[in-house]
Formats: sequence, C-alpha cells, structure tokens
Amino acid sequence: MSAPFDAIVIGGGVNGLVAAATLGKAGRRVLLLERGGEPGGQCRTPEFAPGFRADPLSRDAGWVPPPIVRELGLTGLELVTPDPTVSVPLGGGEWLSLSPDVGRAAETIRRHSPRDAAAWGPFTAT
Repeated sequence: MSAPFDAIVIGGGVNGLVAAATLGKAGRRVLLLERGGEPGGQCRTPEFAPGFRADPLSRDAGWVPPPIVRELGLTGLELVTPDPTVSVPLGGGEWLSLSPDVGRAAETIRRHSPRDAAAWGPFTAT
C-alpha cells in the first residue's frame, strides 16, 4: 500500500509555496498544510483589527531568485518598488518618507538633518 502523499510541506508562506510547487512540478504528490486562513505568509495582507488591514512587507516578487522563477515557469513577475519605500512616524503628526531615488530621499532627510542628508548618497552606495 502506498502513502497518499510523497511529501508534506508545513507552512504556506512563500518558502513553503515554492517548496510545494517545486515538488509538485517534479511529479510528487504534495500535501501543503497552513495554519492560517490563507497561504502567503508575510506576503498576505492580514486584518489586525476589524476593518483594518496592512501589508507587513512589500508585495514585490522581485526577490524571487531567477533560478526559481525559471524552474517553476513563473512569468510576468516584475520588480515593483513603491515610492516612498519607507515611511516612519516622527511624532507630532510628521513622517519621514524615503524615496528609492537617492536625491529625493536626501532632500527629505535634509529637512531634519543636513549632515545626514549629505551622508545619504555615500551610505546607500556601499
């Protein structure tokens, strides 16, 4: 008698989904177990209070290594960089929102610290 599954993947986050897809593509019978209500791990948009949802991480698929994209036949993935990429509350209703554009980010930083703004370009170049 054979087992109903060749592999059991525990966790339906991004890594679990990639593992399950890779195994399935290789012809394995896979059971994917996820304790949450939906798969996706940190790429999901959880509801943290009734009516309030927030993305804990960017929904950017650009981090997926090219060999995995090729192996799974994932097409149409594109790197999406939000602008601003980071927003941090400063208090008093103010925010520090940094653009991926080094010059624009430095201008934003300059309002708070000219010294840090001058260092931003060299800092991000390393």
